[in-house]
Amino acid sequence: MILYLLGGIISFFVSFFWKSFIVEFLISHNIKAVNYNKKEIPAGIGILLLLSGVVSSSFILFITDQPMMYYVYLFGLSLVGFVGILDDLVGEDKIKGLKGHLSKMYQGELTSGGLKAIIGGLAALYVSFSFSMSLIDLLLNTLIILFFINSMNLFDVRPGRAIKIFLLTSMLIWIFSKAPDRFLTLLLTGGILTIIKGDLKEEYILGDVGANILGYTLGFTSAISFNMMNKVIIIALLMILHIIAEITSISLIINRNPVLKYIDGIGRLKE
Repeated sequence: MILYLLGGIISFFVSFFWKSFIVEFLISHNIKAVNYNKKEIPAGIGILLLLSGVVSSSFILFITDQPMMYYVYLFGLSLVGFVGILDDLVGEDKIKGLKGHLSKMYQGELTSGGLKAIIGGLAALYVSFSFSMSLIDLLLNTLIILFFINSMNLFDVRPGRAIKIFLLTSMLIWIFSKAPDRFLTLLLTGGILTIIKGDLKEEYILGDVGANILGYTLGFTSAISFNMMNKVIIIALLMILHIIAEITSISLIINRNPVLKYIDGIGRLKE
């Protein structure tokens, strides 16, 4: 845990130093999006998480005696981060949900969401090869990473929601797993601490790049931390979440539950 804690501290300082530069970059290049309150604000602050995640994990890579896992993690992080940036720049707002993008692909039209699904799938499959113990384990690891990536995109529709889900899920992984690498999520937590306030106050949007990175890190950490039975349970829960998202609105469900609504609203501007 000490190693990951040091990585988290490095992530915090990298994010703290580069935050103003990234925000200014987004503004000067007019990289903006309209949020749920119809406010046009800078989109893609998640680039900061990509930067801090790469630096902090590279730090561990150079001092650990088992660097291969961090090479693999960095490879997947870079791929999903790249496709997330692409989606933030050219994403189609009129096409909603994974089902919509897959339908377009079936019709012979490649969308940014479809490209994200392809690259995300290949990245999940590739990184899973490095630690999977069997063909079934490979399938489970690939699915768990893919489902987590898309799940964070489902949650990233309200200020601070995706970050809160990441932090809560990280704590659940720390509690229910005994694997030493379950603390890998700390590598992003440091960077998150510098942007969560601005995200909640609608100063900028996390963006697909941020949601992808958060989801990928949760999926990767779960894949290396849990046994096959636990992975099956996690995948089943994530599948249920996706089915619910196709049938109704996750925001609607949250707003109808007093406890979830309260947690979701902590730190957010009054509607």
